[in-house]
Amino acid sequence: YEMANRVARTLYRSILKEVRGLTLSNSRIFLLEKPDHRKWGHGQVVENTSQVDVLLGMLPARAGILALDWAMTEKDLAMGTKSKNDRHVPTPDEAVEGFTRQQLYKTAKALFHYQRTEKDEGAIRSAEDEGFEALRVLASQQQRQLCSSTCMTAGVHVRCTSVFVPQQQRGKDSFLFTYRVTVHNTTRNTSAVKLVGRHWEILDANGNVTGSVPKGSHGVVGMTPALQPNETFEYYSGVELPTSEGRMSGSFQMIHLNDSEASSGPFTEKGDVSEEGGKGEEFDVMVAPFALRGHSQVPS
Repeated sequence: YEMANRVARTLYRSILKEVRGLTLSNSRIFLLEKPDHRKWGHGQVVENTSQVDVLLGMLPARAGILALDWAMTEKDLAMGTKSKNDRHVPTPDEAVEGFTRQQLYKTAKALFHYQRTEKDEGAIRSAEDEGFEALRVLASQQQRQLCSSTCMTAGVHVRCTSVFVPQQQRGKDSFLFTYRVTVHNTTRNTSAVKLVGRHWEILDANGNVTGSVPKGSHGVVGMTPALQPNETFEYYSGVELPTSEGRMSGSFQMIHLNDSEASSGPFTEKGDVSEEGGKGEEFDVMVAPFALRGHSQVPS
């Protein structure tokens, strides 16, 4: 039992160290799910998933059930069904922009405190396995953050994340990457916006331009999505590099829509954008540079 306690303490310190590595003391960490390379070429309007739900989905099964029980809404507090002392997981509204270091510390501390009460040997071993799994998840999250970028332009938030696809590698000088892009029309805008064009610049590990998409190229994955305020469009695409690392950056060309145009639906076919100039002001939304990292990535 004493040995189990020592293992638990070591795991606890290691997890807190990983959390420190993810966050600055005064910043927030936005947890990122792994891009699914099987969705390459697909795009759709998606629900705005809360960061609390992402956290619960990343935790080992039993820890996730515990954390779900601790999670609460402001309604819980108002009804008195749970007290502030039970708030080991923040509410979704408190984690809209991600988690602070202290919020993650509190969740980790509560999980380990609960697991230290276990007496059954099988439960203790399960808790140890969950601790090691949590370390793996945190290490993968660190690598994911290194391959991501976020940028806000004129009330439109763009977040990109890439992942290496080793099983699709076609030779020693061919490295394939999938990337996920989410475009969120925030409530800072009072009107719908439409993505009508894109621009990309792709660099290899030596800084050479290995590919580009001219500014104004039609839509993304064959779509020109229109987004109401607080709607999000997500799509997957990919790129092949001659080196194991590289970088992408670019922009999206967008226009503001009036009410009648926005009501026509979220998707339109290629070539339907009017050239008459009556569709509202066009503006560029920047895509901040994000890394493409191959063999150096920790498997996730």
